[in-house]
Amino acid sequence: METPRDPVIEQLRAVATSARMGDYPRAALEFNRCAVLLEQCLENKAAHAQASRPPRADVTQSLQTILLLLKNKDWVAIADVIDFELIPLWYTGNPV
Repeated sequence: METPRDPVIEQLRAVATSARMGDYPRAALEFNRCAVLLEQCLENKAAHAQASRPPRADVTQSLQTILLLLKNKDWVAIADVIDFELIPLWYTGNPV
């Protein structure tokens, strides 16, 4: 049985993959899409008081780190934050 796909995880992986492959314009585009999707999911959580999403403060902290790394164009570090902070954080709030 296949587990349901989480669009946030898929989008985060797309950003990290593009960044690691050196396709920075695509990584930036995917990151913009991901930021919108994250915001929508977190807003939905607040509106419905769902406990299945990670705390907004934790996601915000990771996004602030990514924004600082974007200023330095450090795409590998951005991919690391996504792979080792945001994705595990999202899984913690969304057990499969």
